[in-house]
Amino acid sequence: MGWRVEFFGFVAHGEMRRTELPALQEIVDRIAARVENDIVLLSDIRLLSRYQQFLDGKSETDAQILDRLIDQWIVRTEADVFAFPAPLRWEDRPRRGAFTEVVCLGGANTKERRKQSGLSDAEVRGIVASQLYLSNYLDSRFRPGVQIDPKTIDDFYQKSVVPRAQSARARAAAAVTPHATSSRKHW
Repeated sequence: MGWRVEFFGFVAHGEMRRTELPALQEIVDRIAARVENDIVLLSDIRLLSRYQQFLDGKSETDAQILDRLIDQWIVRTEADVFAFPAPLRWEDRPRRGAFTEVVCLGGANTKERRKQSGLSDAEVRGIVASQLYLSNYLDSRFRPGVQIDPKTIDDFYQKSVVPRAQSARARAAAAVTPHATSSRKHW
């Protein structure tokens, strides 16, 4: 009789008779970290490692990747709290520039590297979609609400603020000067 146990992300397969303890078992995945009420699996670390290998030809250490996944979890949780719009399905998204096209559509060299890394098209699309979602959320939270280049600010200051200030100073000086002059004449 076959059996499958799933306990805190630990998945094992094997065979067992009623009178025996589990005989053969294979560990399919392990918990790498627990973050609040969620977990990060070893397979998540391996997937991101393979993706980094695919993109850069090298990957970070497991500890660094785990830190990166925890950071992503924090940002994703914050995006959920602020009801940031869920990402579009991959098929519904407009193309997102050269990065997406190279990674997902790429030429023969890119496809060969992806194959060597052991990543499927679906895995690459999932990682890219997640990166775009997190990047868009962070961009919406931390970009300035209004973007004005310094030259525009300087032009406004020179053409509008400075002339008004000079005009106001001249009016103030003119208002004070006649009064002071007229009071001297009366004495």
